[in-house]
Amino acid sequence: MPKYCRGLTGYAEIEKNLISAVKQISKAGVLLMGVGADNPAIRDYFTVSCVLENPYQMMKFFEVLS
Repeated sequence: MPKYCRGLTGYAEIEKNLISAVKQISKAGVLLMGVGADNPAIRDYFTVSCVLENPYQMMKFFEVLS
C-alpha cells in the first residue's frame, strides 16, 4: 500500500482483500475500473483507473453526456 494511505482505515487487511477481490473478479471476465477522488492510490489496484481532483469532475462529465 502506498505510504500516504497507510493507517487511514480501520479495516484490517483491506489491501490484501481488495487485491484478492479484484483478481478474482477480473479472472471471471469482468472489466473493472477504479475511480478515486484526489488520491492516485487507485492506480495501484486497478489496470483501468481514473483519478479525479474532486467528485464534481465526474458529475460534469455525465452532465455533458445527457
